Amino acid sequence: MPNKHDWPKGKGMPIRCRVYIPSTQGMTQRIPVYIHRKRAKEVEKKMISLFGGSTKIKSQGSWFEAGVTVSEPILLVESYTTREKWNRNDKKLKAFLQQKKKEWEQKSLSMEWEDLGKNLQYEGMRFL
Repeated sequence: MPNKHDWPKGKGMPIRCRVYIPSTQGMTQRIPVYIHRKRAKEVEKKMISLFGGSTKIKSQGSWFEAGVTVSEPILLVESYTTREKWNRNDKKLKAFLQQKKKEWEQKSLSMEWEDLGKNLQYEGMRFL
């Protein structure tokens, strides 16, 4: 009997979704570490409920704004899921993130997704 996680054969969990959790309020005002972790925990909980699991990754993000390079700690929350669960829940995740964007007073939030089963290096990124 084949393993249900036997990618790259086109079965298992070929969809990867990643959400970027900012460590700022507004554009550049840093938030306390415990609030940053709380934000990530909220996204983790949502992704677990929608897709069945998640992984948290510490990272560093940078962007250029008004002549200045801004750099900040980022937490990435990542989930692998089936096409069926993705198709059923991606709009729920996007609506949740839109709500968090307002709550966290962000100009934008970023999420990316790709279909690993189609061997695409990059499928999409959305700035919500």
